[in-house]
Amino acid sequence: MEDFQGQELMSPSQLDAVWRVINDQERIHTNIMEEQQQNLVEMLTFCSSLSATGFQPCSEGWAGPHNFRMSVSSEAAGKTSCVYSSQLDKVFLPMNASLPVQFKCVWAEPDLCVRALPVFLEADELHKPVRRCSHHVRDKEETNMDFEFPAHVVRCESMDSVYTEDPSSKRLSVVTPLGTPPPGSDVVVLHYRFMCKTSCLGGMNRRPIHVVFTLERHTGEVVGRAAVKVRICSCPKRDMRKEEEVAARSEQSPSALPGGEAAADPATRPPKAKKIKLEPAKRVRFIPIFGDEDFFKECARLLRTHFIGGKLVECQQLTAEEKQNLDTFNSIIDSGQANIKEEIHSELAE
Repeated sequence: MEDFQGQELMSPSQLDAVWRVINDQERIHTNIMEEQQQNLVEMLTFCSSLSATGFQPCSEGWAGPHNFRMSVSSEAAGKTSCVYSSQLDKVFLPMNASLPVQFKCVWAEPDLCVRALPVFLEADELHKPVRRCSHHVRDKEETNMDFEFPAHVVRCESMDSVYTEDPSSKRLSVVTPLGTPPPGSDVVVLHYRFMCKTSCLGGMNRRPIHVVFTLERHTGEVVGRAAVKVRICSCPKRDMRKEEEVAARSEQSPSALPGGEAAADPATRPPKAKKIKLEPAKRVRFIPIFGDEDFFKECARLLRTHFIGGKLVECQQLTAEEKQNLDTFNSIIDSGQANIKEEIHSELAE
């Protein structure tokens, strides 16, 4: 206490006032920090929604300032196991097949690149990233040997490709430098592979997709966009023919197909229930019967009619045993007794 001799100490009320000021400053600082963090999250979410790999990526075609165009020629695809339907604007190809895609633009700017992003077509699934199924993403899968990004559905054969994942939307895409066309050509051809089937459970799970190709600067700014629908299947030609037939019928008679556009894609339709065909001799008929007494009486009548009566028509004669059974059933049916069930059991037991 000697060090404080001669000094005036604050009263308890003054100390409380000081502590109140300090606490108020801390609360103000905390509120400011929380508000800044919230603004940052909103800004990042807004920027992500506008980016090529955001939660709601745009798939509308846009040539942009470089007149960007993408095409999958039927001749180029026909040289492989891939097929392209110009009627549907859709590619059908097996898993891990090489698909040549042609890109064309005004080559007035260096360092342009193309991003390939798979996106679900249905509005309810649009916000979900497209990933490989648990079976094909395994390390032991042959297609994942010496490859660092097994979850990506779309791969590019270019050695300069970069595989990315959006930190907000978790979308997977592959970015490839576009370069310049070779001498004598005005297009650049990139080869893509699709590493999971449309029907794979746990992956696309029969949900239709399309691939959005965006022309971007090295800063990530989008300056062009194009898209094409893709179906990865085991029988591309057969599936393409079926979808084209369904689409042609729906154009002629749209009301004949419930479900609108989704019905044109067999991969999105629920499996049809199998119909059981019965031979004429095995047809099943249902008769409404109320109450136990009526039930057993009707059963006795059917037995008499379809077994004993039917045999009488065929043979025109009854054995003594058959006549006895017939008289027994007639007496039971005509008696109208309440304990008809027990009588049938006792008579049949004899």
